[in-house]
Amino acid sequence: MTAAIIELDKINGHYLNGLEEEIILEEGLVYGILKSSDLKNTVINQTIKFTARIINT
Repeated sequence: MTAAIIELDKINGHYLNGLEEEIILEEGLVYGILKSSDLKNTVINQTIKFTARIINT
């Protein structure tokens, strides 16, 4: 079993990968991530990027 982590953008309620392909995922598998540039802010109210754990068996 291998696992991969991908970075996604959320645009108009849809998750897009780096190739701008729509990825359909269960909400429970999607997590917000912070980039180093996000950490310059004192308060972080929301995440801009997302990730999902994809398990290949």
